[in-house]
Parts: sequence; C-alpha cells; structure tokens
Amino acid sequence: MNRAKPGRPAITRSQELADTIFDRLANGESLAKICSDDAMPSTSTIFRWLAGADELSSQYARAREAQADRYAEETIEIADRPSETELALQDKREMIEARKWFAGKLKGQYSDRKGPETAVQVNIQQNADQYFEGM
Repeated sequence: MNRAKPGRPAITRSQELADTIFDRLANGESLAKICSDDAMPSTSTIFRWLAGADELSSQYARAREAQADRYAEETIEIADRPSETELALQDKREMIEARKWFAGKLKGQYSDRKGPETAVQVNIQQNADQYFEGM
C-alpha cells in the first residue's frame, strides 16, 4: 500500500518565486506568515535553498535589511498616531519596542547596543595603556 507523504507538495525553486518571497519580506511580512500560504514553500525548504545558493542568500540578506528599514519606519508611523486611552498608548509602546528590537536584530544600525567590535577595541586600548604605564 502506497502512503502519501505528509506535508506540502514539493515546490520548485524559481527566481520568480524567490522574488515574491523577498518582496513580501522587504514589505514587513514575516517569513512564517509567507510560508503559511499554500502556494509557498515551507521555511525549512527556503533555508535549504539559501544554503545552496550564494546569490539567493545575498537577495535574502538584502530583503531582510529592507525589512529592518520598514520596521524602523513603522515605529514613526505608530508613534505619530493619536492615542485615545492609556491602554492604546501602552499598545503603541509595545508595538514600537517590538519593531525596534527586531529591526536591531536584522540590521545593526537600529540596535541600541554597541557591537562586539567596539568592546574589543576598548579592551585592547585599556591593555595597551596598562602595559605602557609600567614602563
């Protein structure tokens, strides 16, 4: 007896499909939401595609950077909306914080934290200063 494999039918990778996925990412849609569409591959399929194709990986990275830019812009849009109640104001704060956090994870320029390279430079300078003080 032949049993059907569980899951979605195989979706063939194409540049057109990749462009659609990356456009949706760049416009702020989550990868999980995109992949929930029946016409789209699963997230695991997308990650397999990315692992095997440098150009596709570059396009994905650019789409994620554009997504970070979109989230950063949304924080301003949300902040500019009037809030009629304290609850609405708290909701706005949470929406802004979530977008700021995710944008910072996607694109370092939106992060409030300094990167590890800054800490390394400071530590090297401090060690050098201590070394030369003893001379």
